[in-house]
Amino acid sequence: MTNYDEKKLAYFAGVFDCKGSVYVNLDSYKRKPSMEMEVVMTELDLVKWMHQFIGVGTCREKSVKAGCKPQLRWRVRFNDAYEVAKLIKPYLKIKLDKVLKIINYYES
Repeated sequence: MTNYDEKKLAYFAGVFDCKGSVYVNLDSYKRKPSMEMEVVMTELDLVKWMHQFIGVGTCREKSVKAGCKPQLRWRVRFNDAYEVAKLIKPYLKIKLDKVLKIINYYES
């Protein structure tokens, strides 16, 4: 990962903290733990910007019911989720606990 403009990184983290989701499943019965971070929104340009700014993950159209606004999903998983989590951790409030689970898994 490259150097990031601090103000833009704080903005990215704020959007993620508000609109993002963190999934962490560390159950031992699975072969590999599952962890991902994502943002799904109808603000297509913002989701595209998030993907371009952070430089990792995927950005794909999400299937929606007929008559609904189109949505984009930006998603990172596993090691990429760990790298993003480390970057945005200082700016998070709401999602901090879940993001720390990803960080702690990789750093333990």
